[in-house]
Parts: sequence; C-alpha cells; structure tokens
Amino acid sequence: MIISANIATYPPRLQSLRETLKSIYHQFDVIRIYFNEYDVFPPLEDPDLKIVRIKGQNIYDNGKFIGMQIITDQFDLPEVYFTLDDDLIYPPDYVQKTCEAIDKYGCIITHHGRKLLTKGTPYYSSHALYHFANAVVGNFRVDICGTGVTAFRTDYFTAPDLCRSNLFRMSDLIFSLEAAKQGKRIGVIAHEAGWIKAINNNETIHGTESSGTQKNQIALADQIFDLNYGRKN
Repeated sequence: MIISANIATYPPRLQSLRETLKSIYHQFDVIRIYFNEYDVFPPLEDPDLKIVRIKGQNIYDNGKFIGMQIITDQFDLPEVYFTLDDDLIYPPDYVQKTCEAIDKYGCIITHHGRKLLTKGTPYYSSHALYHFANAVVGNFRVDICGTGVTAFRTDYFTAPDLCRSNLFRMSDLIFSLEAAKQGKRIGVIAHEAGWIKAINNNETIHGTESSGTQKNQIALADQIFDLNYGRKN
C-alpha cells in the first residue's frame, strides 16, 4: 500500500518546508505539496523524484487534502494518507510507529488531539489536550485531531474535500467532524517529549482569525461533541 505525505505551504515558510522535507523524505513513497501563493515552484531537493508539486488558489492549510482528490479522481487505490505541517521536524521512526498503530488499533491516528469536555467554549483552550511536543503517557481516544500529525487509511476513512471548501483555518475541526459523522475513532498514541519538534517560525499559513471564525469553531466543536457523546447539552 502506498504511504503518502501531504503538505500545504506558502512562500514565507520555504526554509522550514525544506527542513521538514529532510526529516521525512525517505519515509514516504510519494510527497504531495500544495503551494499557496506561488507563481513558480521553488527548487527542492528531490533525488528520488517522489515530490508531486501542486498549486492553485490560496486555500491555506486545506491544501494538505489535495491528495484525496487525486486518489478519488484518478486512481481510487487505497493508501496510508499522512497529513503533515511545513514547520515540524518529524523523527526517523515517525511513519513506522504511526503505521504500526493504525494496524494495531484500526483507527485514525494522531499525535496531537483534544478531548472535548463540554459545549459552547473555544475548543483550543477549554479541553483536555495531548500535545505533539509534550510527553503523552498512554493511548487515548480524542475528539479533535491536529492534522499536522495525523494519518489514516483511505479505505477506512474518507476525508472531507477541504480543497473545495470555503471554510479556512478550521481543517482540524472539519476533519474531526467528518470522522464523527462516519463513526470513525481518532486515537492519540504515547510518545516522548520532543519526539516531534516545532521549527521556530513566526509565519502562519492560517491567516488572520476573526471573531466569526471563532464562532464557527465553537459551533463545529459542539457538533462533534453531540455526535460523539449523543447528548444535546
């Protein structure tokens, strides 16, 4: 089965993208990169010719899901689909450990997730968090995954078509809501602190967040809560 990396980036993060690629290049069969705001593709080291370069309108981090269109429209072959960020350094055993967990637990695997505790509050500040950069002792079911450190089999879960969405800065929530709708579990697995490292970079691919965005985020989190816990309050 093909193991794919899927990343969205934009020009201010070119250097961090290169660092990310160095950390993951030899772990994947194919690496798809969606280039937001680029007129011309930048030079990247690609000795094995495994990088697929894609550009179009600015769709922010939703671009990491462009591979789902390619799979559906062209090949319809299952793969292990990893969604990655362009500002992280992944460990040498990242793919191995993640794939082992997918096979063992039969669910969506993430290394950064939140357990919703209540409704009506910002999902990023009021709920139990298992952070990718910190130690996680044990394995836990979560409601919302961080799509920069998530993987799944495409014959288990059909990810939402975020590349055709007009909702931005909410890919974690939209992805997790679709998982809840399909009745698919998301699990965080144990890892040591510093196993995944963040690259210091003040540039964000997400753009500026508005109060309307925050309201939408709360509404989506509430939908996930209702689907996963079966109650309306």
